[in-house]
Amino acid sequence: MNNFIEKHALLIVCFLFVVGFFLKSFNLWNNVIFVYDQGRDAQRIVDIASFRHFKLVGPETEIIGVFNGPLFYYLLAPVYGFFHGNPNFVALFMVFINASSVFLLYYFSQVLFKNKTVGVIASFLWIISYEQANYARFISNASLMGVSTLIFFLGLALYFLKKRNIGLLVSVIGFSAAAQFNFYLIYLAIFYPLCFALFKNKSFDIKTVLISLGLLAAFFSPFIVAELKWNFLMTHSLLKFGVDQSVLFTVTDSFSKYIQSFAGPIYNSLFFFNPFVGFLIAVFFIFYLRFIIKDRDVLLFFYLCLFSTLPLFGFRSGVLVGEIVNGPILPFYTILFALGINELINTRKYKLLGAALLIAILLSNGILFIRYRFIPLSMFNQQELTLKDEENAIDYTYKSAQGKPFSVCVVTAPMFINTLWGYLYNWYGLGKYGYLPLWSGQKQYLISSSLPYDAKHVENRYFIIEGLGRIPSEFRMTMLYLEDKTSRLEEVRKFGNITVQKRILQAEPRTLLDTQKLTPADIAHLEMIIKTEPRFTCYNSY
Repeated sequence: MNNFIEKHALLIVCFLFVVGFFLKSFNLWNNVIFVYDQGRDAQRIVDIASFRHFKLVGPETEIIGVFNGPLFYYLLAPVYGFFHGNPNFVALFMVFINASSVFLLYYFSQVLFKNKTVGVIASFLWIISYEQANYARFISNASLMGVSTLIFFLGLALYFLKKRNIGLLVSVIGFSAAAQFNFYLIYLAIFYPLCFALFKNKSFDIKTVLISLGLLAAFFSPFIVAELKWNFLMTHSLLKFGVDQSVLFTVTDSFSKYIQSFAGPIYNSLFFFNPFVGFLIAVFFIFYLRFIIKDRDVLLFFYLCLFSTLPLFGFRSGVLVGEIVNGPILPFYTILFALGINELINTRKYKLLGAALLIAILLSNGILFIRYRFIPLSMFNQQELTLKDEENAIDYTYKSAQGKPFSVCVVTAPMFINTLWGYLYNWYGLGKYGYLPLWSGQKQYLISSSLPYDAKHVENRYFIIEGLGRIPSEFRMTMLYLEDKTSRLEEVRKFGNITVQKRILQAEPRTLLDTQKLTPADIAHLEMIIKTEPRFTCYNSY
C-alpha cells in the first residue's frame, strides 16, 4: 500500500478531491441554511456585484463596533453576480473551496513530515468528515477559517523550518485572509514572535520582509481606512472589550471550556459512537507524537498548530461557545489522526488496530450522513431555516394571493428586521411571479427596506413566524396578539420550521379575534410589553 501511495499520491489526492466535492454537494440544492446572517450578507454582496454600493467593512462581530474584513464579500461577489443572487451556487462554490483543502493538507504533510501516506490519509479523513460537510456548504465567513489558518501555518513552516523566504509571504497571506474572514483570528500574530524565539531561522532578507509588509498593509487597508473614517470606532470597542475582561473568572473554568472545545470535533468528524473514547484516542496520539516525529522542531511546531486556539480561552467571549472556535484547528486535528493511524498501520503488531480505527471513522461519518440524509444541518443544533422551506413558504403566499397585492410581516430573528425575507422575495419571488409583496412590519432603519411599505393597508396579509427555537415565545405571543386585533385568521400552513398564517384585514371597528386562547392575565402582561416596545405591531403607518 505504501509503495502504491508513494507512486500515485497526487493522483489519489485529486481523486479524493472529486469524491469530496461530490459527497459535500450531494443533496445540496435548496438544502442550504439561509437565515438572517446569510440574507444580510447576500444583500450586501449583490449590491457590490451590481456596482451599487461597495463595502469598506465586512460582517459584524459579537463586539459592537468591530467588523470583519470585506474580503468575504468580494470573494463571493462574482458568484452572486453571475448566478443572479442564487445562494445554491454560492454554497457550491463554498464546497469547492472546502474540497480543495485536501491539496493544502497533502502539501502541509509533505513539508512537515515528508510522508505522502500521511497526506493521503489526512485528505481522506477530510473528505469523509461530516463536520467538514457542515462547514463546506455553510455560506459564512466562519467556513473559511480552517483553510486560511492552514495557509498561515504552512507559510510559517516553510519559513522557519525549511528556511524558504517565500514562506513569509505565504504566512502573511494566510494571516491577513484569516483576520479578514474572522477578525478574532488577529490573535495568530503572536505566532510570529513565538516562532522567531523557538526556531533557529535568523535569516532576514530585507526584500522579502518589505514585500510582506506591503502585502500586510494592502490586506489591512480597509481596517485602517475604516478607523480613520469612523474616528477609531474599532479601537475604542476593542479597548472596552479588554477592560470588561477584568471581571474575575477562574483558570479552571477557562481550561474546562478549552477541553470541551478541543474535544468538540470528535463527534461530527471522527468517532460519534463514543466521543469520550474518541477523545482518549486523540490524547493518546498527542503523546505518541513524541515517538512518531523524530525532528524536535517539527514536533514543537505541530504542537503549536494543534493547540493554537488555546490563547483565546484567556478571554470571555461568545466565540468560545459552540463549534466555530474549532475552525482554525480542524486541519491539524485531521493530520493528528492521520499520523497516528499511519504509524499503527506501519507497525506489524498494531496493523489491524490502525485499519480498524480508519474503518470506524469511515463508518462513523457514513452513519451521520445517512442519518441526516446527506443534509448537514445540525452544525449549531438550532431549528434552522433552509432555502427549500423558505421558497415553499413564498410560493404559498403568491399562489394563495392569486395575483392580488398582499403584505407580509415576519416574526424574525433578530426581531423587527426584514432583511432575510426582503432578499428572498426580491431574488426568488420577484423573479418567479413578477411582483413584490408589501412590508406591513416595522419601519426599517438599520438596513433600508427592500420591500415597499404597506402604506395603504391592503386586505390580504401573511403573518410569517420563523423557527420556534429562534424566537422567544413571549415575543411571538405579543406580535400574534396584536395581529389578532388587526386581522382575521383564514389558514395556517407549515413549511419545515416556518409557519405562515393567511389573514384578512378586519374592517373597522376592529376587535380581538383571539387565536391563542389568552387569559385576562396573559393579555394584561402582553399589554405591558407593548407599552415598552411599540415595534411589535405589524399594522403600521409609515
